[in-house]
Amino acid sequence: MFSPIIKHLFNVVVTVVADECTSYSIISENHRSTLFEPEGNDKLLCDRALPSNWYRFTNGEMPTSCVPTFHCGTQVPVWLNGQLPKVQGSKVTLQACYNYGKGVDPGTYGGSTCCHISQQVQVKNCGHFNVYHLARTMACPMAYCAGDSRVCPIGQSNIASHNCTELYPKMTHSPVIGDPYVDSGGTKCYTCGCTGNVKFPCHIPYPKGVPNVAFEVTWTVNGVPLTYPGTHHPVGQNLTGDERDATLEEIYMRGHLDTELRCEVRSYYANNYNGPKSDTLKSNSFWAGIRKHNNSITVDEKGDEQEITLESTVPIPCNSAVIRSCLFEVEMGFSSDPYDISTSTCEYELKCDNTTHKYSTTVKVVATRDFVKDGDQQHVLAFRPLFRPNSMWDGYNISSIQIRSKDRSHATCSAVSDPHVIQVEHNKKPVNIFNVGNLVLYKSKVRPFEVQITNWPCGSYSPCICAVAAREGNDYIQIDMCAKTRNQLSAPEVTYPSGPLTGGTTVDPEKNGKTLHIHFPSGASLMVSAALLTRNGKEKDGYLNVYLKVPTDDIGNSEGICGTYDGNPNNDRLGSDGLQHPSAIDFANSWLIPPKYSFFENPPLQSTAYNHNDANYCQCDNATSQAICTKSKASNPLAQNTGKKPRRHIGTFRWGQPRGHQDYAKETGIRRYAKPEIHRRKQRAAVTRSGMTEEMARKTCTDDIRQATLFTRCQSLLPSVMVEKYIGACVEDMMIADSDIFNIGYMNAIDFECQDTVLRDVHNYAIGPDRKRIPPADVTTHLCPNQCNRRGLCQQGVCKCQTGYIGDDCSVQSGVTPVVSRIRGGGLCDVRDRKCMKVQVIAEHLIAGPNLKCRYKKAEVGGSRLSPYGSYFDVPASFTSFLEVECSLPESAVLIKDSTRDAFLMSVTADGILYSAEHTFLVYDGLCQNCNISGHCTLKANTCLIDRECRREGEQNGDGGYCDPHADPYGWSRSSAATEINHYTASGSGCQCGYDQVKFDCACCTNNGCQCGYTNPHICINCDHMTSCSTYPEIIVAR
Repeated sequence: MFSPIIKHLFNVVVTVVADECTSYSIISENHRSTLFEPEGNDKLLCDRALPSNWYRFTNGEMPTSCVPTFHCGTQVPVWLNGQLPKVQGSKVTLQACYNYGKGVDPGTYGGSTCCHISQQVQVKNCGHFNVYHLARTMACPMAYCAGDSRVCPIGQSNIASHNCTELYPKMTHSPVIGDPYVDSGGTKCYTCGCTGNVKFPCHIPYPKGVPNVAFEVTWTVNGVPLTYPGTHHPVGQNLTGDERDATLEEIYMRGHLDTELRCEVRSYYANNYNGPKSDTLKSNSFWAGIRKHNNSITVDEKGDEQEITLESTVPIPCNSAVIRSCLFEVEMGFSSDPYDISTSTCEYELKCDNTTHKYSTTVKVVATRDFVKDGDQQHVLAFRPLFRPNSMWDGYNISSIQIRSKDRSHATCSAVSDPHVIQVEHNKKPVNIFNVGNLVLYKSKVRPFEVQITNWPCGSYSPCICAVAAREGNDYIQIDMCAKTRNQLSAPEVTYPSGPLTGGTTVDPEKNGKTLHIHFPSGASLMVSAALLTRNGKEKDGYLNVYLKVPTDDIGNSEGICGTYDGNPNNDRLGSDGLQHPSAIDFANSWLIPPKYSFFENPPLQSTAYNHNDANYCQCDNATSQAICTKSKASNPLAQNTGKKPRRHIGTFRWGQPRGHQDYAKETGIRRYAKPEIHRRKQRAAVTRSGMTEEMARKTCTDDIRQATLFTRCQSLLPSVMVEKYIGACVEDMMIADSDIFNIGYMNAIDFECQDTVLRDVHNYAIGPDRKRIPPADVTTHLCPNQCNRRGLCQQGVCKCQTGYIGDDCSVQSGVTPVVSRIRGGGLCDVRDRKCMKVQVIAEHLIAGPNLKCRYKKAEVGGSRLSPYGSYFDVPASFTSFLEVECSLPESAVLIKDSTRDAFLMSVTADGILYSAEHTFLVYDGLCQNCNISGHCTLKANTCLIDRECRREGEQNGDGGYCDPHADPYGWSRSSAATEINHYTASGSGCQCGYDQVKFDCACCTNNGCQCGYTNPHICINCDHMTSCSTYPEIIVAR
């Protein structure tokens, strides 16, 4: 027998050796009681780090009825759904339920009320108590409940007393840092004309009049304790009695400006300084310092910047009767369009320089890239100070600045179908690209902006685009739809290889999972639309259409397949070799990127020169007294209603959003490394196999393009030569494909050209009450996705689908079951590479919505076959694109080290009713195994599989056994040499090698041992046994 061990405020785990009813760990934490409710500042319990084991609770049994949230000392309590075993020695398996609270829809997690998610827990009756086999909780703060007794609140104790008594004064509110002030002779002064020292106040919201209370106050900057100069002692202050306010002298902030300042407080009883103290409570943060704005801006839509600025967050005492500090604002004194130029901010607090008598600040002015023909304009940028009485700077006004914004015309380029490129000048015939490989579509020569594409064979068609990479500054986005093997269905994959976007770049996907809108800070925008080619029920190839807009910065400074953007249509076929190429094939071939040198293989490196995280572009309008700031120096009409950063993966996410996790099957694009080649089209016949003539194709293309959503709107605006270009390219594709499968792409291209033409004309905009231009709805918000696939009518931006079709763009037939093509990674997942809790399923007939679900059934892996067992479980599904869904799985038996293999049979549904056929997702430990999708695994050389775990050669178990795959790969080997090696070896590497003094990866010896040398460099032995080194086992020693 043993006594329960209870220690206030801590989980105490004591291990007892025997079987389940005697071999368990004890959890002694009385705050797990179902009656205990944590208070505001209490530290919540969490069992995320709890090892999987048998446990006994000393304060009672786990509850078998619903426990409300914020009970049991945690936020999400875990209770058991079912009855505890009543017969001694009996076991039951119960459902451990996580209660997320009444406000959370359990359907989102596939659970029920009070049991949003669950996991299995075994319970055994041991007579007078039960033991539980618990696993770590799924997140924090989540914890298991136990007992139902009333316990003392945290910070109180009933030891040696029947009543709860305070261990220290309990603070219910966090301390508060107020605005810093100038201590001017004992008076708090907040104006710039003050003299004295700056102080930072920290207030403790604790009632006054309470006896015997005290507080210890310290300070941190960016989380690092603030110390007295030249020491490691923290800057601090002890408050007693009714003192509730501490201050920090400015001297201690020397060298710590431009940081987040916080005060930290612990309470204690004044008569017991060395006694218990409360947990540290942190205040809000105060950013102290000067905020600088170093933006690249200009007064010309293709020009350089003008500078004037600076901002201080702390008061600057004026210790001179001459020098003062003032808070200034900038405003647009006069302008017909206040949004035509931007400044880095509209308000600046200026620090007075006592040496130069000048304020240090920078105002940056830039002409907005507005993508509208509005002509050159004149503006007056004025400055006004805030009211500061009794200051010599009161009413001072910086002279206004006359600004002329010079208008420029932007450019567009599109690559449609297989692909036909309409260049920026729009005056020549389309450039038909028959080259396979990676190519430069567009590149700026004056700024870090470039778009590359991958062209690949689209089945029996000519090459088409399967991947796009776009880079501006440090932002890099890649859209990849290239199949890895022939006729393999490949979903468009959006990745951010250079990391999170900087803030100025926005990514906005359409709900259908096919079209992505990317807007860069410069105003450049990229629309990428994915489509699927299906022919004869056999060929299934994806391709991308690309539509590009570039800002005026690149006038005369662009290159690539899109052309030169210099107003001269006669030099648009300038190759990378500096030569003009009349042949489209030779021209495109000059822009082929050698293998291993494209963005796809080598993402562009980041540079501090391209950072614009602190950039702000503000319109400061005097007429409306409004200040509108963004991260972009452009005002692209199409980005006005978007402009949101990609959201992290939370539950579900759209195409184009970062996944927010690394649990993803990364597939290598093998096609990109193939030798570049040219696919020359055969001379097309006058009549196709189906009997189509060129006249018939031209009529179909003409009719389809005239039925594009915006054609009627722009029939009189678009040049007839432009429309004819698209019709001609459409006819060419119809005759080659003997099908109209590319026609929707050309209809979208006409809408793109029409939309751009309408939005260029400033007269097509309305002016809102904030004097901001409002683009016409008929070419923006009222557009429908993908022409409704010609299976519906577009009504104010919404597709009204014909009977039998559903989806945001009417692309899916009603009642059609999703067809799974494959699971990324071939359905195999090695826990050594990732957690294997996310499954990416490639399938057709997917629709985003609440009915999109995944489900799985477990399968036992035995020999070379899988044996399904148990029930189906619904799991969360994330709509990744129109061809991909990501399923979330619980931890596998491999991840919790209960097995080396685990199998899930996955299926998906778009309507919640019709599920696809099942596909296997096999999780395994690749350290010691090679597995195939049928579940057949073979042991890797130089590894062991012992106690259901993979072991490295030489790995020890702490009991004298080690892995020797040559002796017994399935059991622990033992040798007297192991004891000797462990005695003389401090670590297996990290020391200079005796046989080669240049190397430092040999064993480190102890107890006067000797390295074995090159025959066995990672062990040390008795120096008398050196001649036997080659016979000693290779044991891993790590301390």
